[in-house]
Amino acid sequence: MSALERLARVQRELTAAVITGSVLWGASTAVALLAVVAVADRALTLPLELRSATPWLAALAAVVAATWRVRRAGPFANPRAVALWVERTEPALRYALVTRVDPAGAASADALERAIARVAFEEPARRAAWRPLLRPAAALAAGVVVLFALPAGAVARIARPAAGDIIKARRGAGDALAHVAVTVTPPAYSGIAPTTIDDASRVSALVGSAVRVVGAAVGEPVAAHADSVRVQLAEAGLKWTADVTMPVAPSVVHFVQGTHERLLLLEPRADSAPTVSLTAPARDSVLKVATGTLRLAASARDDIGLDHGAFEVVISSGEGENFRFRTLTIARAALGNARTATLGGAIRLDTLKLEPGDLLHVRAIALDRNTVGGPGLGSSETRAIRIARAGEYDSVDVDAAPPPEERKGVISERMLILLAEKLEKQRAQLAREAFVGQARVIARDQNTLRKQVGNIIFSRLSGDPVDEKEGDDDPKRANMTPEQLLAAANAATEAAGAEPLDFAGGESPVVNINRPLLEAYNAMWEAGRELGVADVKRALPHMYVALAAIQKARSAERVYLRGRPKDAVVDIARVRLSGKSDIIGPSSRLPRGNLDAAAIARLARFDVALGILGTRPAAATDSLLLLRAELLGAAPTLAAPLGDALDQLRAGKDATEALIAARRTLAGVSAHAAPLGAWGRAP
Repeated sequence: MSALERLARVQRELTAAVITGSVLWGASTAVALLAVVAVADRALTLPLELRSATPWLAALAAVVAATWRVRRAGPFANPRAVALWVERTEPALRYALVTRVDPAGAASADALERAIARVAFEEPARRAAWRPLLRPAAALAAGVVVLFALPAGAVARIARPAAGDIIKARRGAGDALAHVAVTVTPPAYSGIAPTTIDDASRVSALVGSAVRVVGAAVGEPVAAHADSVRVQLAEAGLKWTADVTMPVAPSVVHFVQGTHERLLLLEPRADSAPTVSLTAPARDSVLKVATGTLRLAASARDDIGLDHGAFEVVISSGEGENFRFRTLTIARAALGNARTATLGGAIRLDTLKLEPGDLLHVRAIALDRNTVGGPGLGSSETRAIRIARAGEYDSVDVDAAPPPEERKGVISERMLILLAEKLEKQRAQLAREAFVGQARVIARDQNTLRKQVGNIIFSRLSGDPVDEKEGDDDPKRANMTPEQLLAAANAATEAAGAEPLDFAGGESPVVNINRPLLEAYNAMWEAGRELGVADVKRALPHMYVALAAIQKARSAERVYLRGRPKDAVVDIARVRLSGKSDIIGPSSRLPRGNLDAAAIARLARFDVALGILGTRPAAATDSLLLLRAELLGAAPTLAAPLGDALDQLRAGKDATEALIAARRTLAGVSAHAAPLGAWGRAP
């Protein structure tokens, strides 16, 4: 075997040793990092974010260490460099091997071959190549021993922190509730990935999410109970698990082990129904002839994702009680679980066979993919497109004006009847909760329309227009029964000095003039009450009566205007607030309103929890958590600052500012912003 062949064998041996050593150095670095983090976590309870990043940091450290070792080994792929390294390990060669590798030594190749053949340099080179591997191998073995020496579960918290596996209790040998991991798996339709919360005291998730609590199975068995949810406990090996489904209402799960207790607050987050806005047609309109194309456009938005959307068109024909209805669904489109989407379509009016007097109700709808509580339905405001009757424009000559802004979103009684009939047909297919929710939405719209009828009655009798600031939610008439409305209308008429117009049949002028509207108000009251308890079948007859009464009132009245309305005179200085300031004197501050009994009780509970926070922090945290659970159902706005305080207390941080903000909110004291400094910045 020639000297060059012997050198090639040594080069292959050296390459294998360098690669093996680099791998050992990388592995020992990674294991050492894992061991250090595991020991530190056992002593200090490191945060979940750091433990989750540890495997990736260990892999990065291994790559860096291996690369550094390869670079430090030198150019072992170059035969000349390998020859120099062999010469250093075996000085007896006297540079004969380096000279033989050099092309300039080809002339004396035979003499060099004889000199090299007398020296056995392979074995010393092999020992020199593999001897440096002892140190990384020893470091790797030491790291593995440290990892195996740690208590059960310590390595699992580093290797698989997201799985929430075995968790070692730290408050005592038998306390399985000291530290837990909570894994939240949202419903499949949401497309949200599962998340893990380490050592949580409250969990906020979508309704229907699967919540799993994992802890160490040490000491006595763990028991769990809750008021409104079912908890499934299981124990396998070194861990215990508790599975619960996120309920509709806030709930507190109590975990008990002997004398130890731990509370977990479940904060459900409802899947909001889509929000739909109709952009075209932009307003209600009256068309002389039913020709041309009506363009439709809408935008939809959902907090998770949209399933599909469409336009609904209801065509009503006839008059009086002889009405015919047709319902069309136009431009249905799949939205692909997008959070925002636009809808578009068009209606050719020529193809609908419309006649004078026909009315089109147009709205856009969108549904989400909620499979837990049923698909959420969102609808836009309804636009009304009416085909003018023959000779309609010959009776009154006034300036045209669009419908007022505050009346554009009014849902007509006809549309409410169609929605109620459709809901009644779908009773067997809908879940109880979904049916009740949709019935209450119709009831709310029915009550809104009833309030507007009451406002019309008052404005006609007293001669005073309805207060624009109060609008349809006037507290004076928001919840009046028909009898109360009649008495109030009589009182308003007498107060306004109204003269009796007709006492035929012994009836007051209130009843005589406004009989159709009062009948409609009465029927709407009964319909709203039946819809409020989800009895749609019994509500429909009252809605039919209300529609007939409204039609009777519309056909009984004709208003003819003469001339143009007077120009409004506006005090520009008053509108622009540019009056004199020297005539305005200081006014006294209004005292803060007194708290009700419930607010005083909540504030007292908060103060008691603050009083024991220094001596018994766990009990104080549990008290604040129970208070937040009650506030989530009764007053959600008051619960928000309390949640921030709980998070900081659980993390062991200074929660002074959060607790101050929570108490101010409970006491009804608004936080004042700091004044701006001299240069426009907060001091």
